Amino acid sequence: MEKEVFNGVLDEDNNRQEYRMSEEAKNQVIAQANKSMRGQIEWSEYFRKKANRMNKEFKEELQESADNSYVDADAYGAYREGTFLHSACVVKVARDEDNGLWVLQILSEQPITLPIIKQIRYKFLPNDIMVTMMLPPREMVNKRSVMLYEMPANQTEEE
Repeated sequence: MEKEVFNGVLDEDNNRQEYRMSEEAKNQVIAQANKSMRGQIEWSEYFRKKANRMNKEFKEELQESADNSYVDADAYGAYREGTFLHSACVVKVARDEDNGLWVLQILSEQPITLPIIKQIRYKFLPNDIMVTMMLPPREMVNKRSVMLYEMPANQTEEE
């Protein structure tokens, strides 16, 4: 039996609507996204103004991320690892090498508000995962950084 990805959404009347995406459909979305990649950095208006003053290594990191292949998809889009720009934020997306869980870091010169955190979470991470914001010890706190971690799903020892 083919494994299915389950996602839930709310319609305009806040009624729960569920849909299913098969692994085959998911793989087709990933393949189409990789095929249509332009390899161009998506500059936010905030960073477009600063582009000429940016560090060369940082620009190269952004370009490398723009060239990365997509690794996951759902009905909302396709997702990849790398460093990206969103509004006044730098967003770093990765998957843990040991367990494959998503990790997302938001860095900004401006305060990072909950609405921005939500926008970034839903733009850069798949819908069917639960994420949590963890607060490190005081010594490690950067007031202009937020970390989101995927919460592991319930797994049996056999998996």
